[in-house]
Order: sequence, then structure tokens, then C-alpha cells
Amino acid sequence: VRADEEGRRAKASPRPAVHDRADALDALMSLLFRHLELHLPLGRPWPTVEAAWEELYPTFESTILQTHKCKFTQFVFFYLASLPPTTPNSQPLHRTFTSSLLTTALDPSASPNTRQYAACYLGSFLARSTAPDPSTVREATMAVVDYAERYVSALSPAPSSNRPGSPRSFRPSSPGTLRGHKAFYTLCQSVFYVLCFHGPDTLPRSDLVRVKNVAVGRLKPAKNVLSS
Repeated sequence: VRADEEGRRAKASPRPAVHDRADALDALMSLLFRHLELHLPLGRPWPTVEAAWEELYPTFESTILQTHKCKFTQFVFFYLASLPPTTPNSQPLHRTFTSSLLTTALDPSASPNTRQYAACYLGSFLARSTAPDPSTVREATMAVVDYAERYVSALSPAPSSNRPGSPRSFRPSSPGTLRGHKAFYTLCQSVFYVLCFHGPDTLPRSDLVRVKNVAVGRLKPAKNVLSS
């Protein structure tokens, strides 16, 4: 009787389609990982890990990076970036990946959305992956902090409430401010994300002071981070 009741309940509440799609994505990801693990050590279909990266990374830039919430496939590239170089004297792929994401995130000619996506992937990679060494994490993190300091310094002076006709106060959390500086806020959030994962020992004390000054500075990015 109990089995019959459970069967009726299962029929009454069908499995959401989104779960089926998630299962299909998981299965495809597993197949892809298995293919890479089996064939890359044998030098096929690419002779080196670097050759595999050169062929696959344009897909990340043209499709994955530009697709909203396409976040799970990032782990394929995290895996590739974690592999040791197979070409003599080549740069580790984790540094290549970090440099590419950082360049895009800081590129003023790129669209704000593209810069935001690159900043999110950069923060995720530096925080989640074990591939980047401590020096890479620090260099990339402080490159973003350098940008944030320059960005705030280049802003026009904050309006003074003492000047006739000026706004009464500068509101960094207003919708207009958030939209106008969204690449800045996302880049700052990537720094906070890395520090949350790795802890304050990631950076020397002098660098942490710089991060704090940016976090509580004029645009107050620490007050405008995603809840996640």
C-alpha cells in the first residue's frame, strides 16, 4: 500500500525538466573529462596540453564567456589549466588562463557585460582551483586592486552639499551608480571572493590595507556585493 501511495505521489508531481537538463549536462561533462583524462596523456588528438588549450580556449572566449550563467563548464578549463606543461619552457596554463581573464576584465574597450563575466571567472578560478600558486593569486588580486585604486582616483570630485544646486549626498548604492560602475563593482567582488576562500594570509598586511581602503572608499564596493 505504501509503495502504491509513493508511486501515485511521484506521478502527481513529475520531475522538473530542469533536473533532466542538469543530468544531461552532468553526463556530458563526465564524458568530456573522461575523454581528456584518457587521451591527453597519449598525445591525441592533440600532441601537447598546450595544443589542446589553443584549440579549446577560443570556444571559452566566444561562447562560454558570453553566455549568461554558463558557469558549470568552467571546470573543464579549470582542469586543463591545472595540467603540467608538456611543451619545454612553456608557461604554466594556470598563468595563461589567469592572464587572459585579467586582460579581458580590465579592458576598457570590452563591453561591461564581458568584463563582468571575465571578472567572475577570474575570481572563481583563483578561489576554487588549486592550480594557481600563491604568487599568481597575489599578482592577479593586486592587479585588480591597482585598477580599483586608479578607477576611484580618476572619478570627478564628489559633489559637496555646500555648493548651490549640488545633490545633498553621494549615494554609492543608488541604481544609477551601480549601473554606471558595474565592472568596477564586479572586479572588487572577485577580490573579496578570493580573500574569503584563501583567508587574509593570501596577501601581505600592506596589501590588505589597500584592499580595505578600496572596500570602504568612495564607491563602497563592500556594501554592494552579491549575497552569494
